Amino acid sequence: MAEFLQLVIAGVMVGGIYGLVAMGFVLIYKSTGVFNLAQGEFVCLSSYVGWVLLEQVGLPAWTSVLLALVFGIVMGLALARFPLRPLIAQPLFATIMVTLGIGIVLRGFISLFWFGSYHAYPEIIVAETFNLGDLRISPHYLIGFLVTLAILGGFTYLFRRTKIGLGMRATCEDHQVVQSFGVNINAIITAVWVLTWVVSVMAGLILGMMQGVSFSLVYVGIKALPAAVFGGLDSIPGALIGGVFVGVVECLEAGYVGQGLGPLMPFLIMILVLLVRPYGLFGLERIERV
Repeated sequence: MAEFLQLVIAGVMVGGIYGLVAMGFVLIYKSTGVFNLAQGEFVCLSSYVGWVLLEQVGLPAWTSVLLALVFGIVMGLALARFPLRPLIAQPLFATIMVTLGIGIVLRGFISLFWFGSYHAYPEIIVAETFNLGDLRISPHYLIGFLVTLAILGGFTYLFRRTKIGLGMRATCEDHQVVQSFGVNINAIITAVWVLTWVVSVMAGLILGMMQGVSFSLVYVGIKALPAAVFGGLDSIPGALIGGVFVGVVECLEAGYVGQGLGPLMPFLIMILVLLVRPYGLFGLERIERV
C-alpha cells in the first residue's frame, strides 16, 4: 500500500508540471482557436536561459527568475508582432503551420548555442525530503506543484473576472464580431502569447530545477498534449486535472508494469478520450446547426 501511495504522490507532482505545460496549449487554443505546435520548444529554450543566468552568469535565484520572465515577455511580444499578428483573420491552418516553423527555428537556436547537451542546475533549494510516515515528497516537486496551483488560480480569475480575460474568450469565436464591440484584437493576441511564454518560462525553470536541462525537454510538450486533450483544450482547470491523471497513470505503469509502455500511456489515454469525448472531460461541447 505504501508503494502504491508513493507512486500516486509522485504521479501527482509530475502531473502538475504536465498540467502547467498543458496550460500553454489551452491559453492559445482558448483565446485564438490555434494549436501551438512550438510549446515544447518554448519550455526547453526557457530552461536553457534559466541555466545560463544561474550557472554561467552566476545571478541569484530570484534575479534569474525575474530576468527569465522578462525574456519570456520579450519573446512573446516579438512573436506576436511577427509573424503571428499578420495572420489574424487568416485560416487557422496557416497559423498552426507557422507555430510549427517557430518550433523548428527555436530548436535550431538551442542546437546552435548549447548543442542540446545536458546541464544540471545549481542547487537552488536546500531542503530535506518531506516524510509523511513511509511516504517521501521531494521539496522541488512540491514547490513546482504549488507554483502550478498558484498559476492555475491566477488564470482562472483572469478568464472569469477581468475584461481582458473575457476578451480572450470572445476572440476565439469571431474576430469581426469582437472588433465590432471595440475589443482590440491585436492587444488580445499579444497578451495571449506573452502569457503562454510566461507559463513556459515557469515550467522550464521548474523542470530544470528538478531534472536539469537538455534537448529532451522539447518533448515535454508532446507529453503534455494528452493532458490538455484529456481535460479539454478550452479548460484551464482541466489542463491541471488532465496533467495529474496522466502523471499518475504513467507512474503507476512504470512502477507495476515497467518502463516499456510508459511513453505510450499518455497517448493511449488521449485516443480513448477522443473516441468517447472529443472535446475532453471539461471542454465545451460545440453544437452547430447544419
